[in-house]
Parts: sequence; C-alpha cells; structure tokens
Amino acid sequence: MHASFHFLHGLLAYIIGVWIYMMLQDIVLWFFFVTIVAIFLVNVCLYLPEYRRSCVAVIVFLSLSILWTGKYMEDVSRVSRQLEQLDAHTKYTLVLEIEEVYKKQQFEIDYLARVLEIDETTLKESVRSIIRVPKNILLTQGQQIQLETYIFFPKDTEDFAYKQYLLSKGIYLQLSTSSLETIGSSETPWYERKIWALRAWMLAKIQELYPENEAIFLWGILIGAREELSETIKNNFNRSGLTHFIAVSGFNITIIVVFLWYLVSYFPVLLRVIIMMLAIWWFTVLVGDTAPVVRASIMGLVAYYILMSGRSTRGIMILAFTLVLMLIYSPMSIRYDVSLHLSFLAVLGIMYFQEFFSRVFSWVPGALAIRESLVLTFSAMILTLPIMIFNFWQVSIVSPISNVLVAWTIPLAMLLGALSIIGSLISTILGMGIGFFAWIPLKYDMLLVELFGNLPFSTVWVDFWIYGWYIEMLYFMLMVFVMLYIKQRSHG
Repeated sequence: MHASFHFLHGLLAYIIGVWIYMMLQDIVLWFFFVTIVAIFLVNVCLYLPEYRRSCVAVIVFLSLSILWTGKYMEDVSRVSRQLEQLDAHTKYTLVLEIEEVYKKQQFEIDYLARVLEIDETTLKESVRSIIRVPKNILLTQGQQIQLETYIFFPKDTEDFAYKQYLLSKGIYLQLSTSSLETIGSSETPWYERKIWALRAWMLAKIQELYPENEAIFLWGILIGAREELSETIKNNFNRSGLTHFIAVSGFNITIIVVFLWYLVSYFPVLLRVIIMMLAIWWFTVLVGDTAPVVRASIMGLVAYYILMSGRSTRGIMILAFTLVLMLIYSPMSIRYDVSLHLSFLAVLGIMYFQEFFSRVFSWVPGALAIRESLVLTFSAMILTLPIMIFNFWQVSIVSPISNVLVAWTIPLAMLLGALSIIGSLISTILGMGIGFFAWIPLKYDMLLVELFGNLPFSTVWVDFWIYGWYIEMLYFMLMVFVMLYIKQRSHG
C-alpha cells in the first residue's frame, strides 16, 4: 500500500484520539481505551500483515494525541487555577488590549480583549477576556485600556458547558465596566489599517446606497458584518434556516470560492490559484482575522482544491491534515467549538455529496453559479444539520424550501452589490443605478426571511434529553457507511 494511505490512517487516529480524550476527560480512562486499541491493532498486524504500517502509524499518532492534548489541558487547568485564586469581592486594576467586537446588545457592547496586566503584574500566559461596556463607549482593535473592576469567571449552565466553550477560545475572564482610560495602542501593520479603513468605507457606502434592512443583509453576505442586525431579524433568519448566509463562516468563503471558480475557470491553473488565495486572504482580513474566520478560510481553500482537482482521496488527506493542525492549536475545539464542526463537516459533505446533488439539481440554470450554489449548500447541510439541531435544540422545517428559494440569489446579490460600490466611485448615480438591480434580489430575500421567519410552524424545538449525543453519533455512523458506499460506487 502507498505511504499516504498509512499516513491518512495516522491522521484519523490523531483526530479520534483527541476527540475520545476530550469526551472522557480522564487520562486513566484514556489509557484504558488506548490499551484496548493497541491489543486490537496487534491482532490486526498478526493476521493482516499488509496493514502493519497502518497499525504503527495509528499507535504513533494516538500516542502523540494523548501527550499533546494532556499537556495542553494541564496548561489550561494551571492558568485557570491561578486566576481563580483572585478574590471575586475585590476590585483589580487591569490593562487590556482590544482584539475585536464580540457581541452587540441593545445598550451594551461586548469586546474580546487580551489581558496584559493585573494590578501591575504582567501576565506571562495568554489570557483573554470578554469586557462589557456601555454602547456609547466605542473601542477599536489594538487599543490599550486601563480599568478598575471586579473579576468574574464563566460558569457552565445546566444545558451548556459555557466555561469550557470559552476556554476553548482562550477566554478565562468576564469583565464589566462603565468607565475606563485609554493608555495607548499597539502598532498594527499598515495593510491591516488600510483594509479596516476600506471595510468602514464599504459599510458606509452600502448604507448610503441601500435601504436599511437590505443594507444590513448585504453587509452580512458581502463582508460578514452582523453588528447592526436587530433581534427580530436575527430570529427570522434562525427560524427560516437561513442564518448561514449572514454568518462569518465557511459558507461565505464557499460562495466566494464557487463564484470565483466559475469566473476564472478558463484562466491558467497557476493564475486561478493566485486569484483564489488573494481573494480569500482579502476577505479574511476584511471580515476580521479571528480564529473562526481563519479556520473557515483554510477550509475554503481546501474546498477549492477538492473542486479543482476532483480527487476525493487526496482531498480527505488534506482535510484531515488541516484538522489535525487546528487540533494541535486548540484540542478543546473538537468538543466545544461548533464553528469548527460546521466548517469541517461542510467541506466533507461537499466532497462526498456534491455529485449526488448535482444530479438532483441538474434542471437548475447554471448561469451565475446558481446551480453550483444550490449543490454546495445542500451538500454542506446534509452533514451540518445534526450539529445545528443538537447544539441549538431547534430545527427549521422550512429550511430546505427557504434555501432553494434564496441560495440562487446570493451570488447575484454579491456581484451586483460589489459592482454598485465600485460604480459609486465613478458616480453616485451610477452606483445607485447598479444598486437598484442588486436591491431586487436583496428585497426578495428579506421578504422571504420575514415570511418564513414568522410562520408559526417554521421551527420545531427538539429535546432528546440524555440521548441526543447517542442519536447524533448514530446519524454520523450512518453517514460514514453512506460515504463509504458512495466512494465504492465511484471506484466501481
């Protein structure tokens, strides 16, 4: 067998090893699991000599997964213990560096910040915090602030491991203040300052060219900006099953990948790759180079390679290798970071179900990548749907219909929206003229979001109690058999 075959088994073993470790949360149980696996592999080596190298790869990668994940979790526990020694009833003076907007609420804004000092003691470890301030206090990326406040620690709830979820992102603290002092700012690269200035200009220009709701929607699908979405619009998107269109996720990247793939399909291969990498890099920095966005961008590049090469075997190798690198950076994300699950499973779904949905939607026009958008949307949804159900406890029963009606308009709205912004550089009237044609699909989409979002039966709340995890595993086991069947048919 080829060496890449054994290496793939090793990568899959590493992924499974980290996942089992995070599920068991006990090193003794983990060693028990590894012992059983080792006994099984020894028997495989004895009776199936052709798999000996794969067995060695599995054992080596399993061992590496336990060593690295164990060290990572020990470091996280150590930092948590040190911080939790701080008195919750004492005010501390902290110095923070703002990283990004975490969440906007009606009267307050949550920012994500890196903690530099606590009571003039410089922190050696990387500690992040959520800081809540009144909405009239506007902070910018790289701004360093000083404040005096109480320190709170995230707590798990009955239904959600909130503390562990935040720890997977390196967030240890929660702060709140109504007053602070700006003490400086870190030097950001010139190109990032230019791109952020471009982002602000684009947001202002979109707001100038379009009505409020259509402008907010275009912000979301074009550059992933969701800051001004009202709770009503958010709920309508959730209930209609269309949230992924405005989320900063792999879907935005996928749309860009598909649309550019369509536009540059006649270019030389090297030029296509350069254009794709530059476009995804530009989008990543424009939206904000946070971990979920960077992860989605990487997955987008992987999806592009798979689409371009058409080789699912090599694609699964690259996908598994990419996931291993992400788990080395943050092992906890395999259990607590839903965005990782969605990005990975979306690409996996595209790899194995794209051909099936291409036949299903063969009747759809191929102009402006309409058919490709539908195919990729449904290919991604078949594996991501259970994650959304079992993590958010709701399922939109109108989602298949709403996605069919909306997905084909997104590339058109993105293209015309971008052209309207470019046209406004020449003349405001030209920008508004092009914007009118972009407004048509945007208005159409917003009407559908409102229609499906307000249907009383659009969303079904589900609660599988303690059996949810088992049902989810059964679903994915079934999908594994389906994918193996598809792979066998394609080779047959």
